[in-house]
Amino acid sequence: MLLSRHGSGRASAYVEANKIVTFQYKTHVAWLDSVADKFCVRIRTLGRRSNRWSPTYTIGEAYDNHGEPALTVDSRGFSAPRLLSAPPPAPPPKIEVSERGL
Repeated sequence: MLLSRHGSGRASAYVEANKIVTFQYKTHVAWLDSVADKFCVRIRTLGRRSNRWSPTYTIGEAYDNHGEPALTVDSRGFSAPRLLSAPPPAPPPKIEVSERGL
């Protein structure tokens, strides 16, 4: 099953975060797409009884290609998709040097 033709090179690069979660009769799959100069976190769900996939939904945008989805579900079925993204790089600190030195 092809989920996307626009998967980012880091669509599923980080093993620390679950991209696939199954609870009861549904399997949720999330990934990072690279579309039109932006990075979109996407998700689809497979109905295990019907064997049918949901449409693709966009959860949100990542700052860059380091943004990644992480899926969790608790024992009662509450799921919490998360969008993880590195913060924008900070500007270099300004250092002022006087004639006397630091």
